[in-house]
Amino acid sequence: RLRLIDAYDRLCLTLHSSGKPLAMEEPARRALAHAEHLTTEDDSIPRYLDEIAKFSNLLALIAYQQKKYGTAEKHTRRVCEIGEQCLTADPKNTKHRQNLLSQTGNLVLLTQLAANYHAQQQAIERLLQLDPDAPAGWNTMAWFLATCPDAKLRQAGRAVDLAKKAVAREPKNADFRGTLGAALVRAHDAKAAVKELGKSLEHCPKIDNNNAFARLFLTLAHHKLGNPKEAREAFDGAVRWLAEHEKTMDDQHRASLRHLHTDAAAALGLTLPK
Repeated sequence: RLRLIDAYDRLCLTLHSSGKPLAMEEPARRALAHAEHLTTEDDSIPRYLDEIAKFSNLLALIAYQQKKYGTAEKHTRRVCEIGEQCLTADPKNTKHRQNLLSQTGNLVLLTQLAANYHAQQQAIERLLQLDPDAPAGWNTMAWFLATCPDAKLRQAGRAVDLAKKAVAREPKNADFRGTLGAALVRAHDAKAAVKELGKSLEHCPKIDNNNAFARLFLTLAHHKLGNPKEAREAFDGAVRWLAEHEKTMDDQHRASLRHLHTDAAAALGLTLPK
């Protein structure tokens, strides 16, 4: 089995160097099956974790390229399980912690794209446990709690608290300001939301995705304040930005924006084309 794993590994490398990444799926799948089988034959700590993690990660990447997000999530979850085992065995190993942080971040992305929002929340909570003092982690959770398409998972109060912590740490961060503005909209503090979203746009590069998100949340905030002119201006600004830049957005941001765009249009009595 070890010789087979090595042969499949070399085949994957050959296919990759030949510009045939999708063709790596079958040899990677077979190598993973052999590595998993070897692990089950050993009652001690698994000896083949590196191989399992490597081929699981490769299969996750291939599935992601094919937009098979549920499959990519499954393989990434396996990589995270191995990362947890490694960190448990050696809690002070910073490399293990950073690897697990990175893979858990990947899991956050994939669970969102797979619309598995309960699992996404669990993955973000794990990020916060692994690095509790990271403003980016606070911002990620705040954004989820303010914007999750499953409204039952939103927690506006906690989102505001986390976003305020992130903004206090990095006041000129446009993403953090935008998240705070979004959370304030959900918390029904539209006046404060307009202020924060305005600051977000001040610090935001013109090509940044936050331009669209901030303007759509401004639409909702002005709608709540009874400012139809300002609401429509914000919405039209978002539409203009999308017309120019939407093609440059990645799948994660495009998925988030789709729900928000629909909500903002509905507030104005508009229906988006399908």
